[in-house]
Amino acid sequence: MAAQAFVNFGNIDGLSGQPTVYVCADGFCDIVNPINNNNPTFAAANFPQGVAFPGTSTGTTTLTTLNTSATSYAISVPAVSGTLAMTSGSNLAIIDTYRCGTAQTANANVVPASITGLSGAVAVGTYEFEAALYCTVASGTAGIAINQVLTTAVIGACNFEAVGMLAAGVATQATTTATSGTVLYSQANQPILVLIKGSFTVTTAGTFGLQMCQNTSNASNSVVNVGSTMKLTRIA
Repeated sequence: MAAQAFVNFGNIDGLSGQPTVYVCADGFCDIVNPINNNNPTFAAANFPQGVAFPGTSTGTTTLTTLNTSATSYAISVPAVSGTLAMTSGSNLAIIDTYRCGTAQTANANVVPASITGLSGAVAVGTYEFEAALYCTVASGTAGIAINQVLTTAVIGACNFEAVGMLAAGVATQATTTATSGTVLYSQANQPILVLIKGSFTVTTAGTFGLQMCQNTSNASNSVVNVGSTMKLTRIA
């Protein structure tokens, strides 16, 4: 929805003779008082001649129609577009979500391979991490292993906790090891879902991702399925 600005010439703001500007978007409105707020600028003392909303990214939207009998105007402002990158260093608590778009299968293979789609850029800072890996493991002998992998990135203090949801019961695993390739979950069982949560501090920027393979080599399929997700949230 495009934002809208409404100008009222009445005395609603409690300041006699001063117009009140309402800026609304997505069902929410803010009152902008022209005396106490620098957001709007007025073209002239004769208010109906114009009101401008300055901005460096989209220029200025200005009322130009002279109508001294009008009591209000409605201005349509273009909808905000673009992206907000959490790795910029100034935007915290922005969640970047990554999704596995291609099933990752290991068969008679204990060499970790990156899970397609589950990696993302990390800047120097502190992150919360969460992964939900939907698995199909044909053999409890083979099991499944999930590692973290770093490309260029270096992490310091960290905590990772993993829970494997089995057909009956759960299996857990934890680590505080920061080295690239560290095992987050590796067990000879058949999890339907592996949930991993954690936090870590990045000391050198780069990429953080997940890998998978079998826990024990076995001629059967251990799969991380399409739709598995990873979330990275920068918090400091």
